[in-house]
Amino acid sequence: MSHPSQLPSTGSFASIPLSGDDSLSCLQLGQGERLCILIHGSLCDGRYWWPQFDDLSAGRRLCSPSLRHYFPAAPDPTVRLDWRRDVGDLLALVERLSPDAPVDLIGHSRGGAIAYQLARQRPDRVRRLVLAEPGGATQAGTPADPVLMQEWKAALSAKLARGEYESAVGQFIDGVSRAGSWLHSPRDFKRMALDNAHTLVSQMDDPLPAYAEADVAQLALPVLLVKGQRSRERFVVTVDTLARWLPDARVVEIAGASHGMNLAHPRAFNAAVLDFLDAA
Repeated sequence: MSHPSQLPSTGSFASIPLSGDDSLSCLQLGQGERLCILIHGSLCDGRYWWPQFDDLSAGRRLCSPSLRHYFPAAPDPTVRLDWRRDVGDLLALVERLSPDAPVDLIGHSRGGAIAYQLARQRPDRVRRLVLAEPGGATQAGTPADPVLMQEWKAALSAKLARGEYESAVGQFIDGVSRAGSWLHSPRDFKRMALDNAHTLVSQMDDPLPAYAEADVAQLALPVLLVKGQRSRERFVVTVDTLARWLPDARVVEIAGASHGMNLAHPRAFNAAVLDFLDAA
């Protein structure tokens, strides 16, 4: 299995109309009857999935959208992210690109939470669902200390206000992954994260909803849950709890990986996803 060695260029994005004047910038690859939509998480954009493009586009169509306000949109520190609006945008994208057949959804982190909400609202439009360490807490989990969270957000906001973008982004990446993750991140990932630094404060002001057991248990479609062997406990708790609640779930742990498992271990990640998507 292979994967591209660098990020797609800005010119690779196509603007897909939704409704009215709304549109999403998307990367599209492959051919086939099945459509797979990949949903990025915080500080990322449609380019996030570049290590998956070659392998996953064999025999199927891929669409990797950039959610509203993310690259290639011009940086705007006044943006206000809204996960509910993102769900609506993606539902419109599904209807635009695959009006007659359900799609496969792959979501990572915040994008995983959005993918879950889309599938929960319209399970008839989703064939299979892949959630890679989805964001959002479970009712069974222990929420973060609100005082510490506010202090963390305040520190990030202060750095951004002073123009210390790389320091703020690095602090966030280390916070959701492991200490030193930003330092050792690939150059292309760093560039992408810095391209989206302007979304960081707004994203922290747009909390994801908690998962409720009664709602999760009603999602009667095949779900693959992916976690990293070295990931932070809160993501592991979410994956393991969802696995107990979902009626048709499979869990895969990527050896040696943490939160960005699809970037650091693309071969293992791609193989697990393909095995799931291609299952009868």
